[in-house]
Amino acid sequence: MSNTIELSAIARPKTGKGVARKLRAQAQLPAVLYGLGAEARALALDTAQFRQAISSDYGRRVLLRLKFEGEKEVTFAVVKEIQKHPLSRKLLHADLLAVEKDKPIVVRVPLRQKEGIPFGVKNENGVLEWMHWEVLLRVLPEKIPAAIDVDVVPLKLGEQITAEQAVGGEFELETPGDTALCHVVATRMSVEVAGAEGEAGEEGAEGAAAGEGEEGEGKASEDEKKSQD
Repeated sequence: MSNTIELSAIARPKTGKGVARKLRAQAQLPAVLYGLGAEARALALDTAQFRQAISSDYGRRVLLRLKFEGEKEVTFAVVKEIQKHPLSRKLLHADLLAVEKDKPIVVRVPLRQKEGIPFGVKNENGVLEWMHWEVLLRVLPEKIPAAIDVDVVPLKLGEQITAEQAVGGEFELETPGDTALCHVVATRMSVEVAGAEGEAGEEGAEGAAAGEGEEGEGKASEDEKKSQD
């Protein structure tokens, strides 16, 4: 599935709250395009098209191919910020960042846990804990992934998965490679089980030692009796 979606855009010379309200009433979304050393450019997008674009698997990491009305050239952009109404959650405004297809950019990409139970959870009474659910990648706009899948099944008690292990060599990491993303840690139950097994082992060793001592004492008594006879 491609991460690129084409949107129609209209340049708007006028700005302000009144203009923005009129645009929203016409099912258009006020937006501003930044980047590439050019001045910020006010524009209007089709609200339904934009909502559909950011509702894909790529979410806000979608690459927008902006086709301006009356212009032959297209502009590529990524979503920088979205403003929504605090109650209705309707789209109010969008900030876009113009990008060049052949130059990498830094983006936040979510992590997605693969199906399966970690070994340390299933067999060692541990629990899986996540510390980070996203990583920073430096990647070409057209190569931005929807998510990074992380396989946690091999994880044993006390083991972790780092950013470098999760991403591998497929993408260039901006997040430090040794950053721990998730790990399997001991629970109170696993600690108690380990403690009980240790105590059981010690009791067994003490019992064996006691048995050897009694056997030795019995043999010594028999030897003493024979010498007296």
